[in-house]
Amino acid sequence: MKPEEKTKKRYAQELAVLRQRLKSLETSERKCRQTEKSLRKEIQRVQKYLDIARVILVAINRDQKVTFINRKGCSILGYRQKEVIGRNWFDTFLPERVRKEAIAVFANLIGGKVKEGEYFENPVLTRKGEEKIIAWHNTLLTDESGNIIETLSSGEDITERTRAEKALRESEERLRSFVEFANDAIFFVDSSGIIRFWNQKAEQVYGYRTTELVGKPFSLLVPKQAREIHKIWMEKFLSLNDSEISGKVVEGIGERKDGSEFNAESSTAILRREGTRYLVVIVRDITERKKAEQRLQESEERFRTISQSSPDAIISADHQGNILSWNKGAKNIFGYDEEEVVGKPVQILLPERFREASSKAMEHLRQTGFSPLAGTTVEKVYLRKDGTEFPVEISRSFWKIGDRTYLSSIIRDISERKRAEEIIREKEERYRLVAEQTGQIIYDYDIASGVIQWAGAISPMTGYTPEEFQKVNITMWEELIHPDDRKHALAILNSSMKKGAPYNVEYRFRRKDGAYFNVEDNGVFLNGEDGKAYRMLGTMQDITERKRYEEELRTLSTMDGLTRLYNRRTFMELARQQLKLADRMKKGLSLLFIDLDGLKWINDNLGHQEGDKALMSTAKVLQETFRASDIIARIGGDEFSLLAINTDEGSSGILASRIQENLKKFNSKSKRPYKLSLSFGMVYYDPGSPSSIEKLLAMADRSMYEQKKNRKDSETSEGLPH
Repeated sequence: MKPEEKTKKRYAQELAVLRQRLKSLETSERKCRQTEKSLRKEIQRVQKYLDIARVILVAINRDQKVTFINRKGCSILGYRQKEVIGRNWFDTFLPERVRKEAIAVFANLIGGKVKEGEYFENPVLTRKGEEKIIAWHNTLLTDESGNIIETLSSGEDITERTRAEKALRESEERLRSFVEFANDAIFFVDSSGIIRFWNQKAEQVYGYRTTELVGKPFSLLVPKQAREIHKIWMEKFLSLNDSEISGKVVEGIGERKDGSEFNAESSTAILRREGTRYLVVIVRDITERKKAEQRLQESEERFRTISQSSPDAIISADHQGNILSWNKGAKNIFGYDEEEVVGKPVQILLPERFREASSKAMEHLRQTGFSPLAGTTVEKVYLRKDGTEFPVEISRSFWKIGDRTYLSSIIRDISERKRAEEIIREKEERYRLVAEQTGQIIYDYDIASGVIQWAGAISPMTGYTPEEFQKVNITMWEELIHPDDRKHALAILNSSMKKGAPYNVEYRFRRKDGAYFNVEDNGVFLNGEDGKAYRMLGTMQDITERKRYEEELRTLSTMDGLTRLYNRRTFMELARQQLKLADRMKKGLSLLFIDLDGLKWINDNLGHQEGDKALMSTAKVLQETFRASDIIARIGGDEFSLLAINTDEGSSGILASRIQENLKKFNSKSKRPYKLSLSFGMVYYDPGSPSSIEKLLAMADRSMYEQKKNRKDSETSEGLPH
């Protein structure tokens, strides 16, 4: 074969091999394309699964940068995926305060020092700067050689759950704190009638410690004679549904550990915990309240007696302006019986034209607790039951109970006085003669000449003879007005003179002997054609008795009627003010709770009049023992309280010695068939450890009864006859 042919043949064979290899390559390429297509579909399917996952999925490489995050992660963070990929996870998406710790955990994780799947919680930062709490589970991604290259973390947003758990813990803590430290006794009873919880106040009220009563039947707290009835009541009570039990409030008698009984107010509710139904019982010791109600009833009866004896109308109204009380004087003046007006608005006593203004004034009083009429005496026109109008003189006072303001009015029918004033203007001389019989001083002041003509009851009121008093000119008259009242009185008169209006002013006026008496001055200025006053006509009436009566009414509301010491309500108000002052000044106080020994024996054997003398003597001893700045009160039948100002812890012995020393002096001089004896308990108030006056009184009360309990028979006999 020729060389050329051999060459061609070899080329042909090589070409065939190349064609075969090319065909094989084409087949491999087709398979690769098919595999790549399948792989892309699989990647897309995996990406879809990751995106619809309900948890965050995020991959972080060794450089702390994000290499992958799913749609849920972007939604929580508030970023698009391309804004997250490639960014440093810790610098961008974690609050600064947790970065250092989180980076340390990541370093241990990617370094293989922490087991995969360990649970972590930490906050992440959203685009808006909000923090979300995420619970993370971590796993590791490795390369073909098994080297860790990334972390893959799945996270659940537990922000709301965490907040709810925190709120629940706080709520339970508040409930526990409220129940444990409430001012009322609170205990839980299960469906078997067994006590399962017992707070601190319950220990104080009943005398049982928690360990003594938890697990014991509820009936232990009920007086023995009532336990059988209580058992029947308890069975019926616990058979009721929750709504029928909750909110029930009843009053009854409770029994302490020592067997003593007390007035109790109980309210109930239902509590369900861990599937168990508990009866929650809230008990308040209302013994003192019952005593206070009794004392209030007695005080009101005394006030009613005084009120009913007055010829003036004495009316009280509540914060809504509805009539609360109505005396005989009011019946005589207005013509209404008490049952016709009590509960009705005070506006029924006014002519129709004045009622709207009165309603607005009452609304202002309700909103502000203030009235410009407080303590003033003014003239008004009122309306009788028969529809006739008549002029009155009305004095108002206001007092508060809680945040509500109440009104008292003393109303005097001045119809006769007005008619008398009219007679003065019409027939001056005739009125002067009549005025001498009215107990008033009449005056006629000629402003131009400066001459004052005086008439009426000059001598009875002033002690001057009519001749002496005629020498009193306007300057001397001003000087006879009490210095403390002069400026106010002259201001009212000057204002009325400028307006040409009638005037009514009260002031103290000096008698010839130098003593002062209260005067009500009513009059009018007469104006000339030029509008200027040229004459002043008026009357002066002695209202000393009325002032004394008004003061007595005010005193009855703040003072004890027998001893003239403060009553309990006033003591509590003053004591609270002193506690606040002590807190600011950082100065201590000493509180004494004092009991007059043997008062019952004195009342039973010597009579209540002698018992009253013993109480008044006790008040006198205490007043002589303590300073005027100290607050002394009678707060019960035989109970007194005292708040000594600016004392220290070492003062208790000194105060006790002073009381005993003055008692000894009193008894040595007394000729009574008994010795005055006092038991007292004392507590010191340290501003560094604030407390309420109620708690201090309770502590002093316990201290006093402890002293009584420990006293020897020979010592307790001091209140008995000798």
